[in-house]
Amino acid sequence: MPSIEVSLKDLEKLVGKKLDINKLQDDLFNLKLELDRWEQDSMIIELEYDRPDLISTEGIARQMKGYYGIETGLKKYEFKDSKTTVTMSKELDKYRPYAEYFIAKNVVLDDAAVKQLMQVQEKLHEVYGSNREKASIGVYDLDKTTSKFEYKAVKPEEIKFIPLESNELMNGREILSKHPKGIAFAHLLKGFDKYPLLLDDSGKVLSMPPIINSEDTKVDENTKNLFVDVTGTDEKTVNMITVILATMLAERGAVIEKVKVVKGKEEKTTPVIIEKEMKLDSSYVEKVLGLKLTPKEIVNLLEKQRFKATAKGNEIKVVVPCYRFDIMHPVDLVEEVSCAYGLNNMKPILPNVATVGERHKIEKISWKVRELMIGLGFQEVATFIMGNKEKLNIMDEKPIELLNPMSEEYNAIRQSLIPKLLEVLSNNTHHELPQKVFEAGDVVLFTNRGETKTDTKRHLAALIISPSVGFTEAKSVLEALLRGFGIKPEYKEKTAKPFLEGRTAEVFDSEKKRKIGVIGEIHPDILLKFGLENPVAGFEIEAEKLL
Repeated sequence: MPSIEVSLKDLEKLVGKKLDINKLQDDLFNLKLELDRWEQDSMIIELEYDRPDLISTEGIARQMKGYYGIETGLKKYEFKDSKTTVTMSKELDKYRPYAEYFIAKNVVLDDAAVKQLMQVQEKLHEVYGSNREKASIGVYDLDKTTSKFEYKAVKPEEIKFIPLESNELMNGREILSKHPKGIAFAHLLKGFDKYPLLLDDSGKVLSMPPIINSEDTKVDENTKNLFVDVTGTDEKTVNMITVILATMLAERGAVIEKVKVVKGKEEKTTPVIIEKEMKLDSSYVEKVLGLKLTPKEIVNLLEKQRFKATAKGNEIKVVVPCYRFDIMHPVDLVEEVSCAYGLNNMKPILPNVATVGERHKIEKISWKVRELMIGLGFQEVATFIMGNKEKLNIMDEKPIELLNPMSEEYNAIRQSLIPKLLEVLSNNTHHELPQKVFEAGDVVLFTNRGETKTDTKRHLAALIISPSVGFTEAKSVLEALLRGFGIKPEYKEKTAKPFLEGRTAEVFDSEKKRKIGVIGEIHPDILLKFGLENPVAGFEIEAEKLL
């Protein structure tokens, strides 16, 4: 969970009332926030990953004003038009193809505002921008530039500017090899023959995204007007971050102006603001929460959560704020109703069933697997069931693609644990070998049954990377694991992705004569795809068949 530091005085100033610190912890809990610790004026607050709109004091204050009834309903942001334009080169489609911009005028950059702006940039980069790969932010003093900008790809040797916190003129390659930020993020431009560059029509450089800003446009205590850019490789992330930053500064009293972006014959105005409409039935709220609430009561609770809501009979029409990217289904609105009602105000009721709960059999198997694998010297990892379809598509079974993915990074559902384990190994090449990792997790497979024609299964996969690892070592680990379940395995040679032909076998339960998994050495072409330079061997089995 991301955590941020918030000044209590600054929060009170933005909310517009004195806050009771004894009651604040419960109030934050109802807003899906957790007060981790508090010391004098400083509070450390943790938020859920799906609530990037709460990643700043401004966002928390906006939500609290609704919760306390100070300012309820939809917050309308009036973003003005401006004469500012950014001309964007189509050549950037190969490098960093997405960009949004806005202007924030009459900004009051007191100590609290500066601290929040810096913290929000850092958190958005780290948590949602995948350390600047998916999206990166640039903030500049508008008054040190002209009103026309160009975003283009330039050869590294032709780039010349003084990077932020430096006094030395450098070209693109020198920045990546000499400047601390350049060294830290050089991998994002690895293999590029040109680098992205943002400059104004006088030739003054603003930044070399996603690496470093220019010293010439540095924001200081005298800055009154900001020019903000968000560039990246994922369009939805770029838009989300731009909207969050623009609305955050608007909460501080800044006047937000839109910027025209011209790319060839295409034109658009940013930030792109979308307030989607949804419908919610009051009977659905009762079904999910068990609360008998009238449509009018539901409307009032949703307005406390900063939605616009109107009721017609049992149907409630809801307008979702532009910064609420987490609202995708009516059940998300039901959750908002529960938060406004107060989670601690909901009385727990024992289910009316003649049974006692116990751990599911598949969880019992998984716990035993974990104990055995850890005893065999393996480290457990937990990865997302969703991932990028290109990285997941290395098995015989194709990954299930999502119709409306939130991002390119999560556009498919895994059909095997092995691609994710290979990704873990590729992210840890700087650690010493051998490395032994395993995961007991769910996969989703195509079937001809049910409404979705899919089935969720619990799998176990383990991989070993070492200069000398092979089929034999993986086989010895698998047999040690299966002995713990009283299973004697048999092997049948089989060619299967992503394993090497002649070094792969299907695994069978010798007693029940059924296939339980596959074992082998990973094919060198797959290792190359994941940037791995040492052999990898391992196996994957169906956990249910260990019974």
